[in-house]
Amino acid sequence: MDLSKIAVFDALTSKMSYLNNRATLLAENVANANTPGYVARDLENFTFDDALAEASGPRSGAPALRASEPGHITPSGGNASSFKAVSSPDSDASINGNAVALEDQMLKVADTQMQYQMATSLYRKGLNMLRVVVARGGN
Repeated sequence: MDLSKIAVFDALTSKMSYLNNRATLLAENVANANTPGYVARDLENFTFDDALAEASGPRSGAPALRASEPGHITPSGGNASSFKAVSSPDSDASINGNAVALEDQMLKVADTQMQYQMATSLYRKGLNMLRVVVARGGN
């Protein structure tokens, strides 16, 4: 059974992929908190419209994903490419030009972690419901 064909599981998978990519970007921000000239980045918000667009499949005329350099990593799924990193300065830049506030970044990390835990919990509950249906023979 392919769970990606069930809309709820597909939407939760897309949300978890977004949150995973966001956590990676936030970790980069924290790691560069003292780098001169570094500006914090974040992903654009993941909306219901984004999930709907992902579930409806690729749009006609959309460019195909490809690795243009030998060192590029080819995405495993199509949804990771739709997440766009944008500049998101937390505060005014310091003397060295750095615009990362660790407090703000840690709040974003905590929020991302809570959302990820909620998505995995919903995914697990959905799987449990499928197990109940299969165990009862679909009746």
